[in-house]
Order: sequence, then structure tokens, then C-alpha cells
Amino acid sequence: MFWILTIAYPLTAAAVSQCVIRLNVPLWLGVTLAVIPFVPGVLWIRAMLRTIRGELDELQWKLFMESVAFIPPGLLGLSVCVDILRHAGLLLDFKWTTATLAIATAALFFVGGRVAARRFQ
Repeated sequence: MFWILTIAYPLTAAAVSQCVIRLNVPLWLGVTLAVIPFVPGVLWIRAMLRTIRGELDELQWKLFMESVAFIPPGLLGLSVCVDILRHAGLLLDFKWTTATLAIATAALFFVGGRVAARRFQ
């Protein structure tokens, strides 16, 4: 199931986004089509967590979950800091894109892992 969802998620997201972009659809249908990729995405995340949990022992699972839990507050703090720096006249050319969000998420996951590993030593 995990590998099927890994393939189905990007294909569904790409197909739905192309349908919404290329077709002139009513707003309610566009919103409905935009929500469709979330279904395989949520199932993919669920399958990924089950797969990872089955391969890790209890301490490794706690480290992983603390690393993941570090990401949302870190992104919130980072977005607030970037906004403040923009208003101060710094980082005027900085734009949040998918790439910068992915880099920030990976960096926060790494930092969260280091903090959790240090705490559990």
C-alpha cells in the first residue's frame, strides 16, 4: 500500500492541478478538485508513519516524533522572523517557494533530531 500511495499521490496532484488550470470550472468544482489530492496525501502519510514505526524501536520512534514535532513551531517562528526582517528592510528579495519551504522543513527536522538526541543521551 505504501508504494502504491507513493506513486498515486504525485500523479493525482499533477492531474488535478492540470484539470483546474486548463478547464474553466465553477468555483465549487475547482475547490472540490483541489481537495482531492489531500486524500492520497493523508493516506500516504499514514502508511509512511506505520512503516517507519514498524522498523524503529521505542526510543528511535520517540526521537523521530520529537523531530517531526519540532517542524511546525519552527516554521511558524521562521515565517514570523522573515516577515519582521522584510518590514525592517532586510530580505526584500526573499520569497517563500516550495523549494525554500522544503529546505526549511528539512533543516528544522535535522535540528529537532539533534535536540531530541541530545536530550535522550
